[in-house]
Amino acid sequence: MADLSHFQDIKLYGPRLSFRNTSLEDVRNFTATNSDPRAMQHLPMMLKQWKEEEIAQQITSRVEEQKLGKAIGLTIETKDFDRQFVGKTGFRQIDIGAKIGEWGLILDPNHHGKGYAYEAMAVVIGFAFEKLGLKQVIIITAEGNLPMRTACSSVGIKESNLKEVIEALGTVPEEVTTAGGTETLQFQLEGQVLYAVSSTEWPAVQEQLKKKIEKRLAFQ
Repeated sequence: MADLSHFQDIKLYGPRLSFRNTSLEDVRNFTATNSDPRAMQHLPMMLKQWKEEEIAQQITSRVEEQKLGKAIGLTIETKDFDRQFVGKTGFRQIDIGAKIGEWGLILDPNHHGKGYAYEAMAVVIGFAFEKLGLKQVIIITAEGNLPMRTACSSVGIKESNLKEVIEALGTVPEEVTTAGGTETLQFQLEGQVLYAVSSTEWPAVQEQLKKKIEKRLAFQ
């Protein structure tokens, strides 16, 4: 039986950001972000004018999945007094048995260009390796999402493919949910690319992330 204690009451901190479990208090901010073409530029299949009740249902489902160790939803806020909403991150899918998770990030457009992606990677992916015991983290993004692709490659997270990930793990992960429905992790990534980092590769990536974050802090 997997230890699910680390999935509950998550509170993580970076130099500028805090990360906490998503809750229904985030409905208004999530609704605005998911309905904003700037935030969803590289997720057009998910862009529409969302209703708050739809987002509330999504959050409730994610909370239930998190209790089972199948996903993690985190809200990002600034650490200052105002606690500004920055975006959302976490793991859309986790397979505890295969020790693999799919990390994702959506930032409020008002917080683009601040280097927050590096901080979210460092804190949340680090948590997954150090506390959840994952062996592999994958990031699936659109071919045209140059900011995310650059962020990954610049810190040593390499473009990969699902076959390589599965062979490295020696097991086949469970199903994941895509915009087109539920499929196995061997589905075709049309118009998307996959990046992967293993627990053994993570220390080197973590060091590069640290340098990126320190450089950003120096120019604040």
